[in-house]
Amino acid sequence: MNTDELSKRLAQTLGNALSSERFAKSGEQVVTDIYIQPLLEEGVVNVLDDDDNLVQSEPCGWLDQLGKSSFYDSFKVVAEKAVAALKSDNDLAKVNIFQPFSFVLVDDKGEHLGDIDVVDDDTIILSDELLKGWEKDLDDFIKKLLED
Repeated sequence: MNTDELSKRLAQTLGNALSSERFAKSGEQVVTDIYIQPLLEEGVVNVLDDDDNLVQSEPCGWLDQLGKSSFYDSFKVVAEKAVAALKSDNDLAKVNIFQPFSFVLVDDKGEHLGDIDVVDDDTIILSDELLKGWEKDLDDFIKKLLED
């Protein structure tokens, strides 16, 4: 199974968690972040809220395919693609969570490993991928500006 397939599977898990009764549009907006906790030893991915309420737990024997030595780095890439898929499919518009909220990667002890994405209509996260080549472009722009 490749990382695109893993991302699709994680996107389904996140989508199921976010469509749960806790985040249904019918009640008050929930103030929380979404924590993604892959547990390699147990073979599951937990989706948690700020109070560590388990929203969704999904068996995922594929986690060991990412390699144990750099597991969290590899998983973060998968999670970023999964959240991007949810955003592009507009699935996050159906969620009753007060914005801005974050998707956060945590380890098996709940320790913060990294931010995956921030959901906010007014915020754009500049990732390394987006910033590739900007330094050269900026240098070229300034050089051209100073020549004129």
